[in-house]
Order: sequence, then C-alpha cells, then structure tokens
Amino acid sequence: MDDLTRAALLFWLPIGFFVLGMFLSLSRKSDVVKKLGAFTSVTSLLLFLISPLTVPESPSTELSQLTWYILPIALLLFSGLYMTSFSGNVV
Repeated sequence: MDDLTRAALLFWLPIGFFVLGMFLSLSRKSDVVKKLGAFTSVTSLLLFLISPLTVPESPSTELSQLTWYILPIALLLFSGLYMTSFSGNVV
C-alpha cells in the first residue's frame, strides 16, 4: 500500500472519526447515539495514539508522538487541579 494512503487511513481517518464521535456524544439526546459517539471517540483516539507504530515513516505521526510526550504531564497536572478543586472545605 502507498505510504500516503496508509497515512490517510491509519492516521487522518481516526482523527476525523474522533471529531465526529465527540460531536455525536455531546450534541444528541438519544442515549444510544451518545454511547456510540463515545465509543467511536475512544476507539479513534486509541488508533491515533498507536499511529507511530502503524505508520512510522509518515511525517504526520510526529503529532501523535508529541501527544505521547505531553499526555503524562497533562494527566498529572489535571489530576492535581482536580484534587485541589474538590478536596473539601477550604477555610
């Protein structure tokens, strides 16, 4: 398969499905559609994050590699903010 086609199918398509899934899960009233949108978003995010393994020769995967570097720091930061915000009574 051509490198450009592999990058389109294994990198850019999951990004598009992530956006579509977020739109469906946030904008629809039906619970079934919301769950389907959330499932689509999580699956697409996982496909995006493993794209350096599936399409390593594509320059597009630098974005997902940057996400891998930033994700642990962001998770620690947001968990600290969450614990600070909701830790209890503040005098």
